[in-house]
Amino acid sequence: GLKANFGYNRLNYFDTTDRNLDDEQTYSFGASARLDLNASTRLRLGTDYKEIDTEDLLNTFETNTSARIGIETDINPSLTMDFSIGYGRDETKRDFGDQRLSSIEEGPTFAFSIVQSRPNGELKGTIFNEINSTGSRTKLGFDRSLDLPSGKLIFALGLTIDEREELQPIGRINYTQDLKRGKIQASFSHDIETDDD
Repeated sequence: GLKANFGYNRLNYFDTTDRNLDDEQTYSFGASARLDLNASTRLRLGTDYKEIDTEDLLNTFETNTSARIGIETDINPSLTMDFSIGYGRDETKRDFGDQRLSSIEEGPTFAFSIVQSRPNGELKGTIFNEINSTGSRTKLGFDRSLDLPSGKLIFALGLTIDEREELQPIGRINYTQDLKRGKIQASFSHDIETDDD
């Protein structure tokens, strides 16, 4: 099948003099296709595009594009493996004086995950790398989801390492409570974001 998604986010700060807080808007688009090769194996293709327009002193404008191809296979009824390779490119443009300069980071990407279904949820292990404005970043993570009587709990722990070989812990907790007329969701996450300043 074919899938496509589009996203938009606007971030505004009010009544602040912090120079590290800049208004920005983000557009994103993604498309993917899946082809069943046989009863247990699927071929996947995908591409993503994102642009971030930051209203800072340098008029920073970043675009990130990526494409990938992968195989998903069922090892047994409760164990699924997914592997993909691709290529990513990130370009950042900034004003320096009367010049508009660009910096480009690009390179191959990969992703590998394995999912074990459990009676009350699933276990998932993932390792992947991505290209951003600072170069290549690799993440390793372990997720556990629990199906509760009237909701769901997900917690994850992991590590991230960049081209400078700096290792940082990451993690998240997400809880969803089903109600008669909707749901309540609470989440906490700790991730790493860097720039090339």
